[in-house]
Amino acid sequence: MSTSTSTRDVINHYLRLRGMSVPDLARRSKINERHVWRYVDEEKPVTPSLPFAVRLAGALEISIATLAGLGMPDVDLTALEWSAWVTEMDGVQRIEVERITILQEGTFLQVFGEADPDHVDTGSYSWSGEGRLLQDRNIAVWYKASTPGIASNGMFHLTLHPHGTYAQGRWMGTSHDGMNEFGFGTVARTRELAVAGLHAIKDTIGTLRDWPDLPYLEVPDTNRS
Repeated sequence: MSTSTSTRDVINHYLRLRGMSVPDLARRSKINERHVWRYVDEEKPVTPSLPFAVRLAGALEISIATLAGLGMPDVDLTALEWSAWVTEMDGVQRIEVERITILQEGTFLQVFGEADPDHVDTGSYSWSGEGRLLQDRNIAVWYKASTPGIASNGMFHLTLHPHGTYAQGRWMGTSHDGMNEFGFGTVARTRELAVAGLHAIKDTIGTLRDWPDLPYLEVPDTNRS
């Protein structure tokens, strides 16, 4: 874990994550916009006083410790926006590709998945989950369906590539086809990488001893140094 992240960097990170602007933050925190700009100044940022820090943390939906830079991970998972999963419906295996959103506060994660539009009519569903980033290397999440009328739930455990561009692993849980179903899964920064990563782990029947040689894709490395 990094302990040297500045308050300015934390504010900028969560502004991007929440889709907020400095004026938005000023309104939500009820702090004069001029003061907020001083907190994110590139050259001489000002550290907010404790009362203002409490307001900023509340507006950004983070803890005071995170605002102070103590909860920022060395790995940023928010750029992982695609997932691919091996699932079954009525005994027929298929691949579902879904958009995901990861909200990250330190090592704590909230994950939201959209239904695969190609399989909505055959059981694909939206879902939400919570989990942890473990040792800057593994993603462990429990999830449940958020589509009305669907009771599927479970967990997934993925191992993150050293470059942070994708993670591979397995899911298991209750689904339409049974109480203890399981399969392979990948989350990645692009749809193409998610699908390629899923095929790579599927072809090895899940036993990966080294990272597969996937097609090179232009994806920026947003991990913190």
